[in-house]
Amino acid sequence: MELRQLRYFLAVADERHFGRAAERLRIAQSGLSQQIKRLERNLGAQLFLRDRRQVELTEAGEYLVEEARALVARATRIAEAVPMIEQGTRGVLTVATSSAGLHPLAGALIEEFRGRFTDIELLAVPGSGPQNLEALQRRTVDLAFVSFPLESMDGLSVLPIGTVELTVTLSERHRLAGRERIARAELHAEPFLTWPRAFDPPLMDHIHRSFFGDGEHPSLIELPDLNPAERLTRVARSERLVGIGLPGEAELRIPGLLHRKIEEPSPRVEYGLAWMDANGSPFATGFVDLARDAVRGSPRS
Repeated sequence: MELRQLRYFLAVADERHFGRAAERLRIAQSGLSQQIKRLERNLGAQLFLRDRRQVELTEAGEYLVEEARALVARATRIAEAVPMIEQGTRGVLTVATSSAGLHPLAGALIEEFRGRFTDIELLAVPGSGPQNLEALQRRTVDLAFVSFPLESMDGLSVLPIGTVELTVTLSERHRLAGRERIARAELHAEPFLTWPRAFDPPLMDHIHRSFFGDGEHPSLIELPDLNPAERLTRVARSERLVGIGLPGEAELRIPGLLHRKIEEPSPRVEYGLAWMDANGSPFATGFVDLARDAVRGSPRS
């Protein structure tokens, strides 16, 4: 059994199609098929059920997926670590963060880890909730900051870290600008700027229920670009538009933009740090320990 064969196997398992997997690997489909057959002969088990339209994993194939991901991820880390050791760096830790900026403690933990473990290169990779969970499952990241609720996944461990309160953003010329807290009923009367549901369906459903209750908002405007400055500037320039406000965005100081709280119970999002139980990174434990210290509120030297 070769690492190359395991990488080929994982590509087919992910794509559920030999042609697409071959394109992804940039090899001929015939060569890919031969390598998979050779792997099956070496293991003495059929890994895929094949027909003209699709490819499905057998029970043996399902078992091999998780084991192969861990082996390939471990081999990749070794290949990365060896030349880094020569240069005085022990290795790499890859952490997925939220591209929506929902996890305010993430940046502080990343900077603390970098300051404490100077011989480990930490790479922060922003993404959506589903993207980060998929990256964990594929072992392309070691840890991921996630928001609740999130989809369950076998072998996933999660450490709850904190909760953020969401606010609304609006122009200083908006009719609701003088309110200290805004009633939910008022939000239904205004066009509301939000992220696409596809960004993170469980999270977005939770946020919308927190803002609007069980009823649907009659005028949601989905903005695919998650750039905070662009999103907030669009709200500041409108006399009617209302949008979601995240912690720390007031520091951007967008001209003409106000942040207002919602009536109790205020909208909140809980977040945490997630990792796979079979994670092979020897550096992930140090990061998780820092996160646990932050949760306990203990002093960190």
